[in-house]
Amino acid sequence: MTDQEDKQRILESAAKRFFEFGISKVTVDEIAAELGMSKKTIYKYFPSKDDLLLAAVRMHMERVAKEITSISNSNESFEKKIVALLSVVSRQMRRISAQFQTDMRRFSPELWKEIDKFRREQVITRLKQIFIQAKGEKYFREDLDIEIFYLVLLNAAQGIINPQTLSEHSFSAVKAYQEIIKILFEGALTPEARSRVHYFDEQIEQQLSQRIL
Repeated sequence: MTDQEDKQRILESAAKRFFEFGISKVTVDEIAAELGMSKKTIYKYFPSKDDLLLAAVRMHMERVAKEITSISNSNESFEKKIVALLSVVSRQMRRISAQFQTDMRRFSPELWKEIDKFRREQVITRLKQIFIQAKGEKYFREDLDIEIFYLVLLNAAQGIINPQTLSEHSFSAVKAYQEIIKILFEGALTPEARSRVHYFDEQIEQQLSQRIL
């Protein structure tokens, strides 16, 4: 096995464990045991646990960025783009635990800022482009202000889908995500397009029912 293949195996295992269990509860020993290799081999490529975390998170962000860019730049209609994009978001929400988010803020605040910047510059910006397309294709009401709609969605997501808010309520991140989308799209879509909201829900539900790790 080549060095590159070893590094990739390590990153895949580390990302899976960090995202599911958080940072503090994951050890290099556990990752090494899962891969059937020594800690020395891991440290050969990643001198510390922090270096491994940074590389794993950046690998994940690069993958998501490529997927979102591909969706945004495609020639598909708004309907297909929004379903595809929301599916990407739902998969990430399923994969990344609240414990990971909490640990990131506590133990790696600078990397958390990098993740937050990525969300704003990649995910949210691409989503805004799709909203502009939706209005051009007459899916959204003519009088809808895209800038305000975009800001409402952004602030709703940031204000509700976070570890602190979720810990104070019984609903899950996925449930909150679904309701935010339903509430905002009910008000934004034209009467004709609104009849297809169930189409969105059906596709999103199908994706949300699949826990992809």
